[in-house]
Amino acid sequence: MPRCRHCRKKAVIKKHWFWYCEEHFFAYYKKRIKRVLNKVRLNWKKILVATSWGKDSQALLDVLVDLKSQYWYELEAVFIKLAETRWDNQVKNQFVEFVSKALEAVENLTGKLWVKLNILNLQNIAGKSLPDIVFENGGKACSICGTLKRYFLNKFAFENWFDYIATGHNLTDNVIFIKQNIIATKYEDIYKNILYVLPGDRDLKLVSKIRPQFWIEEEDNVWYCKLKDIKYVSSDNACPLKDVLARKSQWNTHLIVQEFVEKLSEKFDYARKFMEFLRKNLKEDGYDLAKIKKSELMKECKICGYPTASHSGICRVCRLLFNN
Repeated sequence: MPRCRHCRKKAVIKKHWFWYCEEHFFAYYKKRIKRVLNKVRLNWKKILVATSWGKDSQALLDVLVDLKSQYWYELEAVFIKLAETRWDNQVKNQFVEFVSKALEAVENLTGKLWVKLNILNLQNIAGKSLPDIVFENGGKACSICGTLKRYFLNKFAFENWFDYIATGHNLTDNVIFIKQNIIATKYEDIYKNILYVLPGDRDLKLVSKIRPQFWIEEEDNVWYCKLKDIKYVSSDNACPLKDVLARKSQWNTHLIVQEFVEKLSEKFDYARKFMEFLRKNLKEDGYDLAKIKKSELMKECKICGYPTASHSGICRVCRLLFNN
């Protein structure tokens, strides 16, 4: 019977070369979260936790509530309801059911934790649901979804004076993004994936983003939710819009990189070692230069007033919503 490396009790999970009991796995998990929180001044700051349906954001919200008394921050959660009206289209109806299950999981957790949940209804604030926007504009559904979420999360956080938006980007995610940017030769984008915090700018109406799970692997969140009995919508119940109008070559590249990173990380702790190597050898002032370059191109969107680097002066969200 496997024994915990710390206390010799019955182990429940193996991390790389070591076994952990339930108690010491949670200690290991919190230690990696604190590795980020200790680098940021969070006292009396307002943090908005971006919740979706997955294990990452559910685990993130739970652990931030658990650590709240140690860091003295204010905490609220937000969920963007991407659709609620049913249609004759089967895919759209499946998506509505998917969103309902996701919201149910988030409401269940925020209710248990006594955390205020802000629900943003996309159909109310944008006049259209995500399936409407995807089918009207074409393009990759996941890309459009991400663009809309980032925009409305930032808009809500800015208008309600939050200091940070906390997202569930984990170590596995960041390493995959970096690998994909290397393949796509988008070297400037590598810098933003080696930072705990993406700095904001209130003059540009941008709220800072913090990644508390920066040193947490995807598998860790699976075990965290399992051991704490936290409900979430698993990847087995994949979003019905995932493959709608998607470019298969891009999706296949993502899956290949993901499989590569996960297999190496399972045996050799590859994700952590790779990220620590990048943080040591890539100068953070390189990110500052990339940020300055981007800031110089930023201007207010002619329609909504939020920042855009588009040559047309109209941000992508407004182009999606108004077909510009």
